[in-house]
Amino acid sequence: MFVVEEIVRALAENAIATAQQKAVVKTLRTLIEKAFPNHHLFSPAYAYFLQVCIKAQLYGVALTFLSQRQIYQITEKTNNQGEEFLKFFYYAGIW
Repeated sequence: MFVVEEIVRALAENAIATAQQKAVVKTLRTLIEKAFPNHHLFSPAYAYFLQVCIKAQLYGVALTFLSQRQIYQITEKTNNQGEEFLKFFYYAGIW
């Protein structure tokens, strides 16, 4: 994984473990938007962001994020994170 994806994962897991999801949603979104400007290329960070949104019950934020990120490109590097890829579509399908 890339460094930014590791930071997003660690921040998301820590926020969920400490019940501080709402406090980190804006930070995660800003980090993802700056680190991944291509809205069509999959990143494992997206799955972690959606998981935090679900835990924080911020469904509108997640829906807006999903409407802006229409995934149809996968690179070899991101294809190796099969679990995050499946989680992204699982969390996206909750709505």
